[in-house]
Amino acid sequence: MNTTADYHNGPWEIPGGDGYADVTSILASAAPNLGIEDVLFMENFTLMDALSAIEIMDPRMDSGVAHPPSPNDAVVPFNPSAELLPEEVCWIIDRSLAAEMAWHSGNSLAQTIFTLLYMHELPNLQHNYFNQNFRSNRERPEELVTEVLRAATYGLVKSCDLAWREFTKNHVYDGEDFNGEKFDVSMCENYYVSKIIEMLDEAVLWLEYGLEESIWRDPLVQRLELRKVLLSIFATPPSDEKTSAKTLANVITAKALLGLIRSGIQPPTPSFTSPALAAFDPNISSKLVSHAPLRRLELPNREEAWNLLEAMLEGIFEACTLSTCDSILSWKTLLSVRASEPPSFRRSAYVRSLTVSAFPSSAAAPKFNSYTSPNWVVSELLLEVALIPYSLPTQLYNCIRAEDLSYNGLRDALTGFQSRSSSLTTHYYSCLSHNRPRQRRNFSKALRDWHELHRDALDLVKRVRALIPQRETEIRLVERIPLVVLHIRLTLVTDVIFSGFEVELYDLSEWSFLYWYASTIFAHQHKTLLAIKNYLDERETASSSGSLDYLNTQMELASALRDMCSATVSALARVPLPYNHPPDRQRANIERRLKWAHPAGAEAQDQCDVTSLDFVAYERDVQRISTRPPKDARQEEIQLFTQARTGLFGLTQRSAEETMSTLCEPLYKGFLAGLLKTCDANAAVLRKGANDERAAADVLVARHVHHSWFPVFSEKE
Repeated sequence: MNTTADYHNGPWEIPGGDGYADVTSILASAAPNLGIEDVLFMENFTLMDALSAIEIMDPRMDSGVAHPPSPNDAVVPFNPSAELLPEEVCWIIDRSLAAEMAWHSGNSLAQTIFTLLYMHELPNLQHNYFNQNFRSNRERPEELVTEVLRAATYGLVKSCDLAWREFTKNHVYDGEDFNGEKFDVSMCENYYVSKIIEMLDEAVLWLEYGLEESIWRDPLVQRLELRKVLLSIFATPPSDEKTSAKTLANVITAKALLGLIRSGIQPPTPSFTSPALAAFDPNISSKLVSHAPLRRLELPNREEAWNLLEAMLEGIFEACTLSTCDSILSWKTLLSVRASEPPSFRRSAYVRSLTVSAFPSSAAAPKFNSYTSPNWVVSELLLEVALIPYSLPTQLYNCIRAEDLSYNGLRDALTGFQSRSSSLTTHYYSCLSHNRPRQRRNFSKALRDWHELHRDALDLVKRVRALIPQRETEIRLVERIPLVVLHIRLTLVTDVIFSGFEVELYDLSEWSFLYWYASTIFAHQHKTLLAIKNYLDERETASSSGSLDYLNTQMELASALRDMCSATVSALARVPLPYNHPPDRQRANIERRLKWAHPAGAEAQDQCDVTSLDFVAYERDVQRISTRPPKDARQEEIQLFTQARTGLFGLTQRSAEETMSTLCEPLYKGFLAGLLKTCDANAAVLRKGANDERAAADVLVARHVHHSWFPVFSEKE
């Protein structure tokens, strides 16, 4: 039988050699000495290393013995002093960029960057070394390796080193968002960026004169210039207005260079006998310091790599614009809508980490003086949502005589609330940059803290009322605080619910209750926003209309989503389930799924507990839906989807300033467009049988098509 090993005229190597001995009997005799759940470890060998030795269907962790060589592998051994053609150097640079994008996708360095063998030979890529091995060849000048490829490789490795430093700021998670294991390989940590940029400049200078008559001069120059700009981007993350402007300019330059590269001539894939093909070893992990060799990884092709890079550049551009934005609600809109999208390189691990890093240096922070600066996040949120001035604590202190014993009590209450609310608000914005499953988990855990914060805010209102009952202005300002906290808490609840649909967490039998529960949350959200709006007087809104615009647009969105949820619950009554659980079992499943909806220590009548699971009300509504004539049910569903469409369409006609989407107007309108298409599609299907009593009772099928939050119904064939 012919195998890939036959193609290479020799057996393929197994890491560690093939002289293995059967130790099954030894392990079997020792196993009884282990207790249940006992695990044996050796030094520098973790549970993740053990899991990496078996296939668990996770492409970032699957591994095992080395695979046979591929027919596409080179048939000549790698030789760092081999002569290369310009197009071969160009091809190597392109493949190394693909390896870089594969690493940013979450794969390990050993599967991606480290497969480029030239990076392991960087100290030897010198003129004095090559002079001993190169023959004079005008078509293959040694400078293509000693100048061009060497500079490009240094630039690649240093870019990855800088990205690795961003990854390790603990804004994203090793093994989940990225793979930071270096396998004891140097990544130019001690090299200055300026020195490598100098290498790239020298390589470009040589190309200008050394390949003056070659058609590959410009493609190589463009690739080196692109690497230089990428290196500058990674070296200057946005930390203030100056660095943000510099990075924005570099991103624009990088996208322009990428456009030139894509429109120019492209290097062909080298032949099997080309030394360029041997520049990559997909099985390099078996030769590195690791306990289990990682599986061979197919790198993205040239076009895919460019698409990934372009998307990542757009994400970096967004992160820079965020750091220059002085509106905390604009941050919320962009990050929330972006988080609800399917995973893409616009939200790669590097971009998400960069976004969190930029948050403390946001342009909104300098608005506050040294006294309030530690709490600027929550102060800005209260100001933008409810026009609560960040000088409110000072106003309250001025209302109380310094000799009054209650002064210290109020100060302690305010300081404690500011500290807790600032921590939770910062955590909320940081979590918006996590991957969606982790974001959902963190939001679920944080709901208990937000519940307690809401209780603290209500206690603060009681305390202020008791201390200064005659100061109506200050009391009305303080009364807005619990409403803002509740607004954010309800936002977290809906994020947790719908992110579960995005990651396909729920069983079809759970959909009905989840959409019913979401409809009640949106009703509470609308009520809360209206209460905040009623606190604002004309004088306040005249000086700052942004808060009023935000409240109005959020109420319209909450009403539309509530109508969509109610219509979906009704239509789901005609979607057959693959199996029916007994009511007690179904309730237990939902309570376990939504355990975060029960704040610890909350009493049944606790006024903070607006997220309680009311199964009695749900069963009453389901009973009402099931006893309606099918024709009436369809008419009501059509009306609800039509009402939702009207509200959503109205939001698309509002300005970016009104919807707080100045940073992402096309993205926000795209989010609304998906909801609009869902409303239109469902209304069209429901109208088909609306006038026929028998057709109105037809069985439906529900599938998420236009939006990950809501299904589109269709007649069952």
